Amino acid sequence: MTAEGLDRGAEKVVGTLIHEAVHALNTARGTKDCSVGQYHNKEFRSGAKELGLVAQADPNANRAKKYGFAFTHMTEETKAAYADEIAAVDKAIRATRIAPWALRLGGTGSGGSTSGGSTEETTGAEADDEQTPPPVKEKEDRNYVKAVCECTPPTVIRASPRALERRNIMCGGCMKKFALE
Repeated sequence: MTAEGLDRGAEKVVGTLIHEAVHALNTARGTKDCSVGQYHNKEFRSGAKELGLVAQADPNANRAKKYGFAFTHMTEETKAAYADEIAAVDKAIRATRIAPWALRLGGTGSGGSTSGGSTEETTGAEADDEQTPPPVKEKEDRNYVKAVCECTPPTVIRASPRALERRNIMCGGCMKKFALE
């Protein structure tokens, strides 16, 4: 799950976690439910139903042919059963990573909404501006440095100094910012 994926909202995040749990369940059972090319077969659909998901082919015929029954969503019963977990995830989502160009256009990157993103509505030209990155590409600093959290033992990541400087990269274990070692 990427940080950008959190911006879809808690309900979809929990749905994605259950989708991945279907793969784990099938793996534990020795059942092949997905090809190397990511085609989700009938075994996946069966496991998804067991865990409270509806697995359907994508409405787009080309994607359906490539991914099979990969398109999933929770049933109403599953949503009710996981209501506390969905609420906890919604509360835990604080921020999502966004592209630097979106920051320059006024994006916030804040999550924490089951609607999946900002509560402010944009229309017309504003919506077009938010979808179009600027033509000038910022040069990425590829000289990664070592950063650690406050866990014991500390989790180690490698990131560009610029990323560490500009973003609050936090450890999910200790909930502290990663800092240069």
